[in-house]
Amino acid sequence: MEDIAKAADLSRQSIYKKFKSKEGVFEWAIMALTQDAHSAAMAALNDESQQGPVRIIEAFDRWAGDFVPMIRGTPHGSEVLERALEIFRDKGHAGDELLYANMARLLIKCELASSRQQADDKVFALSASAKGLLLRAESPQEFTVGMARIVKAIS
Repeated sequence: MEDIAKAADLSRQSIYKKFKSKEGVFEWAIMALTQDAHSAAMAALNDESQQGPVRIIEAFDRWAGDFVPMIRGTPHGSEVLERALEIFRDKGHAGDELLYANMARLLIKCELASSRQQADDKVFALSASAKGLLLRAESPQEFTVGMARIVKAIS
């Protein structure tokens, strides 16, 4: 908490008053980080200057690929990921559903899916693949290459 207080130029007491505990700070940080990731992923999906498949790959890069260094490059990365998933389950996180719905609409718009059901199925396969790559990829670049292969396979 002392390091956080120093970085924020606040007293430890101020941090505890705002967040009540270390766990409160962690939950806030995880929620803020994932909200930023979802916003960036949505922006990628809505970037009409790019082709549909590029937008999908970019969205997954922002949604998951950007977290590869945190998971792979820190001694407690997998623990942080596991705890973040627990927080999402406990608090109910609707950001993924909105992202998935927008991705399904993009698949239909770009004629990569012929129905909403097919688009939903492809989004399910893409998101499951992205989660697997998040655990397997050694770098964000490897994640991107993997997602490009998956998007090509479902196109």
